[in-house]
Amino acid sequence: MNRTPIFEWEVWNMKNLNLLKAKATKNDEFYTRYEDVEKELNCYSFKDQIIYCNCDDPRKSSFVRYFIHHIQEIKMLIATCYHRQTVFSQEPGYKLQVTAEDFKNIKTEEDIRYVIESNIIPLEGDGDFVSKECLSLLDMADVVITNPPFSLASIYLQTLMKYQKNFLFIGNKNMVKTEFVFQEFQENRLWFGYHDVKEFMKPDGTVQKFGNVTWFTNLEVRRKKHLVLTKNYHEGNYQKYHNFNAININRLKDIPLDYDGIMGVPITFLDYYNPEDFELLGISVGQHKEALGIQKIGQEWITAYFAQGGKGHYTANMRNLVLLEDGVASAVYVRILIRRRKKYK
Repeated sequence: MNRTPIFEWEVWNMKNLNLLKAKATKNDEFYTRYEDVEKELNCYSFKDQIIYCNCDDPRKSSFVRYFIHHIQEIKMLIATCYHRQTVFSQEPGYKLQVTAEDFKNIKTEEDIRYVIESNIIPLEGDGDFVSKECLSLLDMADVVITNPPFSLASIYLQTLMKYQKNFLFIGNKNMVKTEFVFQEFQENRLWFGYHDVKEFMKPDGTVQKFGNVTWFTNLEVRRKKHLVLTKNYHEGNYQKYHNFNAININRLKDIPLDYDGIMGVPITFLDYYNPEDFELLGISVGQHKEALGIQKIGQEWITAYFAQGGKGHYTANMRNLVLLEDGVASAVYVRILIRRRKKYK
């Protein structure tokens, strides 16, 4: 079933978007290590492509450095850098645009730095990826590759989808919990790349570690291997949700190989998702909850939960997935609802 993409950033007013960009500039300044860029990008072919890195300082970016080292393979490299403009500073963003011809006499790293500096030109505006200038460059590009600010990644993805671009970028896996991003996975227009990214460099030289950051792409990726499932379904070993007809799975290794009904699994399932094996029915957030048929929690669960010392803001009208067995009430973290493509024989 095809759905019309929801471009949330189009309904944002500019004041809100500018506030978010300011926050991103302050809190999202993480530089991708060259070894992580190289490990992922070596899995693809970019031959004769125009590559656009639209959130990258040409002087610092590992993406720019990678493509300069592979400049003979690609058609053109473009990079644009955002510069926050304030009442105290009106310095514009800037652009690098180079081809193999620019590097034909290069022998040393110093030569490379000289070519970069010689080809950096100021933009008219701040270099924001949704600015008119940068969208014109986006139109030129064959593939867009970068590490956008995490807090803007959902808006960034919607921009790429609107302009129908091929892309590979780094983002937080929790993006999947937004309605738009999950819809793209569900419709098989978006998937994870090959590797997670666990460490980034900060401007002060320190290392920032993450446990849930990966590559998002619509480039061709060899599908993950089929999940090797070893558990058989026994009713006593799996709890059903109190307010939805599905079984709860806490660990991927516990997915039963012989259960044909609906299962709620952690979002890490997408690391191994193969659309030949499973159908993504929905996710237990936002409008998906009611559309899936998840019922209201109800007063019975509320009474049991708080009687046993449970904490948190829960009301009987909420549609969160919950468990209630032998009088013990518990809430469940976000779940992806899946079902086998083919019935177990």
